[in-house]
Amino acid sequence: MLPSDFLSNAIRPALNKIGNGGADAEELLLGTAIQESQLRHRHQIGGGPAVGLFQMEPATHNDIWSNYLAYHKALAAQVTGLMTSPTANKITELANNDKYAAAMARVHYLRRHAQIPHAGDIAAMAACWKRYWNTHLGKGTERQYVENWNAMMGISHAPQLLVSREKCFSLLNQLIAAKTKYGLGSKAHPINAEPSKIKAIDCSGLVRYLVYNASKDHSFPDGSWTQMDYLTKKKFRKVDYKHKASLNDSWLRIAFIKKSGSHPGHVWLIHNGKTIESHGGKGPDRRPWNASVLVKGVCCCFDLGPM
Repeated sequence: MLPSDFLSNAIRPALNKIGNGGADAEELLLGTAIQESQLRHRHQIGGGPAVGLFQMEPATHNDIWSNYLAYHKALAAQVTGLMTSPTANKITELANNDKYAAAMARVHYLRRHAQIPHAGDIAAMAACWKRYWNTHLGKGTERQYVENWNAMMGISHAPQLLVSREKCFSLLNQLIAAKTKYGLGSKAHPINAEPSKIKAIDCSGLVRYLVYNASKDHSFPDGSWTQMDYLTKKKFRKVDYKHKASLNDSWLRIAFIKKSGSHPGHVWLIHNGKTIESHGGKGPDRRPWNASVLVKGVCCCFDLGPM
């Protein structure tokens, strides 16, 4: 089944029916189904108990009814309204009625008081799925979730950094609030230091600080040219800066200016048409992607991943 078909024919109608929709919830449920069943398997591979495209176990389903929906009558009625018949076998419905299964998946996240990330932040969606659906007891991983999402959505198999948008911008905003300055050669010590403790940071130091603390990739190096060499050797996808940096597509990118004579190089991140960078006179900051100094000097740009 195509993701677009599953979204429009099952997830969106179900969420509209029970009143807990929106782009964020839709994307979380679509990602959950892709991770759990690849939108193909209605019965657990290997003979396990899970059923339906969300691979919910009957025990989990029954517990939701007994210990949550039993106390939320209006919601229970809305979920029942998605069944083919009020007297139908609920487990059969879970396996074969995708609208009902989607509603039960949403109720599962509701019951767990899941804080759903913003649509487009696939790394954060993966973390949400892992915490509230698969849990620490499950064998699934956040990286597996992102890889399955990318494969199903036709996204390139080039390497990606799984950076959380919420964490990245939280750290950046804290650095700005703390009036952290730019300082050539200045880094965060230790690398996981609280933003309020960082008095100055240079361009590559900020990039490494954000990647380190907003993702699980702790191998990303320091130094602008070391970072560019790292991305090149890892075969991250190189893209045209003027074409990609202007896009409002929730992808994180990184760009570089070459060192020239006594002038140091520069590195900055780009997200939805604006930079994330530390630069002279400002420190950590955001500005339009097409600032003249950046457009004139940029030598290369890489896709890092959805954020």
